Amino acid sequence: MSTVKTASIEGTSDNDFVVVVPSDGNLIIGGGLEFGGDATLSIPVGTTAQRPTGQTGMLRFNNTDGQVEIYNGSGWSGVGTTESVTLDEFDGDGSTVAFSLSRTGSSASVWVSINGTVQEVTNTYTVSGSTLTFNEAPATGDKIQVRNFFSANTTNVSTSIIQDADGDTKIQVEETADEDVIRFDIAGTEKASIAASTTTVKNDLVVEGAIKSDTFNYVRRSTNTSITYPGSYGSVTIDYEDAEVDYGSTDAMWSSVTDRFTPTVAGLWYFRASVDAYSGATQECGIAINLNGAANASTGTIGGIRPQITAHIYMNGSTDYVQFTAYAQSATTRGQGATTSFFEALLVKQAE
Repeated sequence: MSTVKTASIEGTSDNDFVVVVPSDGNLIIGGGLEFGGDATLSIPVGTTAQRPTGQTGMLRFNNTDGQVEIYNGSGWSGVGTTESVTLDEFDGDGSTVAFSLSRTGSSASVWVSINGTVQEVTNTYTVSGSTLTFNEAPATGDKIQVRNFFSANTTNVSTSIIQDADGDTKIQVEETADEDVIRFDIAGTEKASIAASTTTVKNDLVVEGAIKSDTFNYVRRSTNTSITYPGSYGSVTIDYEDAEVDYGSTDAMWSSVTDRFTPTVAGLWYFRASVDAYSGATQECGIAINLNGAANASTGTIGGIRPQITAHIYMNGSTDYVQFTAYAQSATTRGQGATTSFFEALLVKQAE
């Protein structure tokens, strides 16, 4: 049969009651424990070397690591998923009540000890921003330690906020029926937000490094196959076959069967096309960009050997296509080359 240790209750001069437990015993409470009024709970404080033999559920403050820790059944683990702790140390002088901290905090995030004894928040000190204020000045020679905690924990709520001491700069994670959004506020104004499909920046964006993207909507195709012009201004469709290396993801949007370029990304596209269509120094020749079978842009020149044309065209990303045609005033056959007979397509602005 185990020996039962006896605890006693003693009064103090301050009319407090103290439960005195034998040094080789434990105080065991069989039911719930409730603190009334503005009472607080001070947990044991000690160094890593002073850790007791662990039992599942034990809780203490480790003043070597500067964190609350719990024994999980196999070892001691800090409470919280990610922790950052700053330590400020001061010496009392008997008159100073306000001390400047190295980082802003709040009364709820700062732990203060004097000569190793953890102080009671509000009744002993308060924290506002980066200022720690004691209700009474610590005595001369008192050693003051201030641990400022920042903890990032997983919080399963509809809205979770990380903010500074006065609440005007914050990161807010929202879950709504429509979408999840992360908002970034600075000095009370939303500056950026990230949603599933869009990232919005509401002021100037300064980039010091390169902007890189896995999607590069640009292609260049060319031909070295001779073109025979029928004359009398008769036009022919240019078949831009491979005559050099193609670029980017849009190469698959070109059909060698229909000689059409059909982009699968909606937006404003820039086109540039060139061809050799010379039929004489006094003869007219030209090139055109046709959208969905109708001329969208064209150019003509007298005696031009290699006319070029450029255009910005909005494409719907599904059915819109362009073809390239050229004509010569007189019948002729012209040899083509990769540097003179080509087209380029570049996505300038994707549709909203």
